[in-house]
Amino acid sequence: MVESKKLEDLLYPSLKGRFVKSSPEPVTCPDPDCKIKTNLVIQCPVCREYFHEFDEIRSHFEVAERDDEDHQRISPFKEIGTNELADELEITIKRDIVSKTITFLNMLNAQTLDDQFNIIFSAESSSGKSYNALECAQYFPEREVLNLAGASPTAFVHENGVSVIEKDDIPYDLRTPDDPDMMPVDELIDPLDVELDEIDQKEDQDQTDIDRQREIRKLKAEIFKKSKILVNMEGKIIIFIDQPNSELLKRVRPFLSHDAKCLQFNITDKSKNSGNRTKHVILRGFASIFFCSANSHYDDQEATRTFLVSPETNPDKLWASIQLLTEKYKNKELYYKHLDESISRKALVFRVELIRARGIHRFEVSNELAEKIQTTFKDMLSGLNPRHTRDYARLWSLIYAHALLNCFNRQQTGTYSIQANEKDANEIFGLYQRIKDANELGLSPNDFDIFNNVIIPAYNQKVETDKESKGLTNSEITNAYYQYYHRSMTNTRRYALVKNLLSVGLLEEGKAKDDGRKSIYIPTISNVVQSSSQKIIVQEEEEGSLDDTQVQEIAPKIPLETSSKEKESLKEDKTTESKKEDPPAQQFKFSCNKDDFRTNDLSEFVSHLKTHAEKGDLNAR
Repeated sequence: MVESKKLEDLLYPSLKGRFVKSSPEPVTCPDPDCKIKTNLVIQCPVCREYFHEFDEIRSHFEVAERDDEDHQRISPFKEIGTNELADELEITIKRDIVSKTITFLNMLNAQTLDDQFNIIFSAESSSGKSYNALECAQYFPEREVLNLAGASPTAFVHENGVSVIEKDDIPYDLRTPDDPDMMPVDELIDPLDVELDEIDQKEDQDQTDIDRQREIRKLKAEIFKKSKILVNMEGKIIIFIDQPNSELLKRVRPFLSHDAKCLQFNITDKSKNSGNRTKHVILRGFASIFFCSANSHYDDQEATRTFLVSPETNPDKLWASIQLLTEKYKNKELYYKHLDESISRKALVFRVELIRARGIHRFEVSNELAEKIQTTFKDMLSGLNPRHTRDYARLWSLIYAHALLNCFNRQQTGTYSIQANEKDANEIFGLYQRIKDANELGLSPNDFDIFNNVIIPAYNQKVETDKESKGLTNSEITNAYYQYYHRSMTNTRRYALVKNLLSVGLLEEGKAKDDGRKSIYIPTISNVVQSSSQKIIVQEEEEGSLDDTQVQEIAPKIPLETSSKEKESLKEDKTTESKKEDPPAQQFKFSCNKDDFRTNDLSEFVSHLKTHAEKGDLNAR
């Protein structure tokens, strides 16, 4: 239920955090030596001193961190990037750098006006989909987080809604000039009930009292008739722990894509007379939404409205998780005590609470940086498709989330607005690069990794030993999966994987020569394909700039575009080189068997195959 009756103030509720407390109404400082009335109370997590202004706490850390290591580590005023954020989250979420970082940044965006976005965790069972989301939510105020195990539209409305009446529907006799756009029904009904009780308690009622009783009952009936149910999701973090009800998902599609801040729809509910009645629902946003599901295939209407991310399932991550569980289960009380006292956890909780109290919800960038972001995004793509418009908007949201994470080090452009800078853009382009290829195809990163690490090597190995071989059988895919991950793959999982790869054009289906009843699957490319993150890590490792630990943990940075003159110069150099020598076909990773098309870009190659498919040529590969 909505707690505050001032609906226009619901976006920024009072904060009662572990270290920071703020309130619209002044409260007494808990410091026994202070006792002043203040709207903001900040307690330093290290020395436990109290402060009442942001400038005061900043000055305190500037002095204290010179000599104290704990103040240095916990300072919310130091600059942190995506790698440092991942390190702070490592205390409870092992590895999973990309998924946990994007998740945390989206949760941080919940306080913004309209920069929230949606995330789907898609991976096999027990990989840590809901765990990642729930653990990241531990760093945010409890009242912001809404965990749902799955709900029908009716249940969702009843559990989270409050009856309101819109300004234009308020009975004329009860209107005031200061009425908000929507008013809780209780604020209108309660005074009428009080007046009705006073009349009922009169011993001698005259005709005026009787008429007034009739008028009050008529007003109440009119209010209830015109009332609607407001489900206020502004500033919320909504986690669907299990696959959400399909009907609910269809109803909220415009909400997911931010088509309208207030979305109206109707539900049918039982009335007091055992009949059905229609209830009018207003869904108000926006919210940061997370879907945690083992389902690896989503309708395009959901997939394009979200970022698809997957927790890691490699042996190193699983072993690190087992070690964490060992620490937890050998002594739970000691584990949670250690967690509560951890400097890393205190630092992130303190930073989040200060950011929430600061109330930043608007952002901007310079014209020069906006141009660089646009150009860099375009150059990352081999071609444009409709999905990229939504991915581009989410990319901006991530850039603003990174700026919000470091809001105390960003230029302030208004009371509640800051300017993002090039650091924010560089950090986020590096993060986005690691999920770009899979998301462009509409695949979960988990399925895309299996294609790259399992199917392609298995197919290449089979072709090398048997030149007449045309593809992989189901059993060969299962065996290759076991050899790489050292665990079995169920028939259901393999069927879903193959279906997804067929649907995006990475596999084509054929029949085995020796047995026409057996299906074989042929990759539409003839070389090992690496995702963007793998390419960058391998390149940096070959250059000797990373050690073994950094290869696994670093989030690659993609530098923004340089000046237009430098760009044109690079283009001229490339043109000159291409005129000197036309690379032979075997130097390209992908080539089409129907024409002379050659490329090193997977997305560009898939787009080319789709062109053949549109012309009716389904055998191109």
